[in-house]
Amino acid sequence: MRGYEGSAGPLTPGLEERLTYADTNEDGEPFRALQPTWAVDGSGILYSFSPRPYLPGEKKLAQRCILSHPCRAVAADPKDRCLAMLPPSGGSAYWNVCESRSGHSTTTDIIQAGAINRTGQLLYTESSAQALASLPYDLWLATQGDPLNRRRLCSQVTEPSGVETICGVFDFTDIQWTGTNTFVAVTKSSITQGTITTDFVTLAAVPGTSGVAQYSLVDGARAAVFIVANRADHAVRRVKMADGTVTVVGTLPLGPGGEILDVGCHSDVCVVLASGGGTPGTWNLWKMDLATGHSAIVRTFDHPIATAKLSPVSGDVVALEGANIYLLTGVIP
Repeated sequence: MRGYEGSAGPLTPGLEERLTYADTNEDGEPFRALQPTWAVDGSGILYSFSPRPYLPGEKKLAQRCILSHPCRAVAADPKDRCLAMLPPSGGSAYWNVCESRSGHSTTTDIIQAGAINRTGQLLYTESSAQALASLPYDLWLATQGDPLNRRRLCSQVTEPSGVETICGVFDFTDIQWTGTNTFVAVTKSSITQGTITTDFVTLAAVPGTSGVAQYSLVDGARAAVFIVANRADHAVRRVKMADGTVTVVGTLPLGPGGEILDVGCHSDVCVVLASGGGTPGTWNLWKMDLATGHSAIVRTFDHPIATAKLSPVSGDVVALEGANIYLLTGVIP
């Protein structure tokens, strides 16, 4: 089955199970999955993918010729990015949403950073712009049952109706719900708390989190464990959301050139993805105890792993390896 829809059925438990399949569409555009993350209750895995698949009856675009390069056929909006949700153990996608409505055939449309809460509310970002233009992202609120029936919460421009929703944030990444009308995301390289109001959304950066690369909520969303975007910084930190108090949970004993890449937590334990440390040329998953800071390697790979997110309800980890999503089962017993 094509990568847009995940694998063909439930997966047999094992150490590493592939959930999507790199494929090319009719014009040779390669499939790529991006940004896998768990629904807040573990009921599914959200991810973005490209290119956008053809709709039934949709015509291909004409061939594209660039300077002296050979001409080639291109898919409809090949740079578009869609959002989808897989079952937690693999199988066909529950749903996907792409920007294929009238008026978007000449724009690059990127839908990503999806987050679903326990009532089915869906947050995601979308940018639509002409090729080579800057791509500011708007923040939208919808439901997973009808993702394009939505309300704009935050924008870079005034809406056509004149409603002012400018929030001054160019991008949202790693959105996570924390309540019925509250969420956390990374904006401007800081952890930011958002509150959805009747008309708008209010945003407040959490002190002490400047330079954050990845985070994971803990203690009922009253705190976050995070890593910073500094290759030489091998510390895992914890911040109290209420006042910005930051403490170091632990530091990984990585060798020269080692780098912490991702972190995912639930309850009193985190899984930290790092390159280096242990055997050179490997990528390792470390188990880190939140109370003691003790860390130990629990899984080693001889190929690159880009992300690693621990399930909120089990010891499984969803990972991005190359262009595909994998489920690493039983990482935490």
